[in-house]
Amino acid sequence: MSKFRLYSKFFIFLHIFIISIIFGYRDLDVGSDTRQYKSHFLRAMGDSYYDRFEPGFSLYLNLFAKLGFSVELFFVAHAFIVLSILYFTFSRILVYIENDRKKWILHFFFFSSFILFSSWVFVAITNGFRQGLAVSIVIYSFSFLVKETNWLKLFLTLALAVSFHYSVALILPFIILYKLPLRFLALIWFLLAIMYPLGVNEVIVKTISEFSGIQVYEKIAYYGQTSQDDVSSAYYGFVPTFFLYTIFWPLVVFFYIKHKGLSLKDTERLMLYSGFLKFYMILSLPYFVFGFGPFSNRYAFLAWLIVPFFQYLIVSILKIKYKLLVSIFFYFSSIIHLIFYINTQ
Repeated sequence: MSKFRLYSKFFIFLHIFIISIIFGYRDLDVGSDTRQYKSHFLRAMGDSYYDRFEPGFSLYLNLFAKLGFSVELFFVAHAFIVLSILYFTFSRILVYIENDRKKWILHFFFFSSFILFSSWVFVAITNGFRQGLAVSIVIYSFSFLVKETNWLKLFLTLALAVSFHYSVALILPFIILYKLPLRFLALIWFLLAIMYPLGVNEVIVKTISEFSGIQVYEKIAYYGQTSQDDVSSAYYGFVPTFFLYTIFWPLVVFFYIKHKGLSLKDTERLMLYSGFLKFYMILSLPYFVFGFGPFSNRYAFLAWLIVPFFQYLIVSILKIKYKLLVSIFFYFSSIIHLIFYINTQ
């Protein structure tokens, strides 16, 4: 390994480690589920094997508990693992964007800025522990699609993600759509998006559920409710702001590809951008199809964690004067923002 690669990897490791400490030693009031996961971790330290959750996360929780980690160190480790997966995905896609390895630091600063400014990364680390880890693994699985599809590695990675949070399984019926040309997938995505606020998708799921005898509809429609008449849960069904946010980003990227123009000479870059666009569309389909019950945002989160990657991909190709200085400014601003945000929750 060259000294350049060694130093760059050490720099990224140090960055992730420091950010993980900031996340790990946060107040227990930061993150709505932080106290709950502290309680679960303490139980795992005392029980022979605490298996309240999905098998992968139960093993994950018990491993750190039995190794004698404190709650704070467990939070640090969790942040470190989620961030490492996201940064490893970044390193896998960087080769399609930048051939000059000396410019990696510029890309690192921009990507890190969007990661640290992202409320979805914040949620993945401080609130939705299981789903955040699972969706991070799902995003990493994109690396098995972008150039040559490796279905075995893809499904093994997705199976690992499902073992941390079962909601990820909702992606599986749609993942095969990645093989469709972008325009056909976009048409399916657009139709399902239109049918969602009209309630058509809910009717279809309910009909299939009743016909098959599989209670998918009931489990989604009445999730976390004490009765079928209870609709007081937060974020119930169609929420206009969630819907508009979900469709906004692929439209921006599509417009960017279409009108800003990625030259056909930039084959690999074009393949990456269109690939990420297709992947985001697939991850948002469970939201359109199953987002009719309580906490519909948990389905949209499957796609929302990709947003920092979208932002990075757009900025990485823009011609900005003093781009390195701008990237450094945004990088340190994002760290200050994170520290301030955590301490004001």
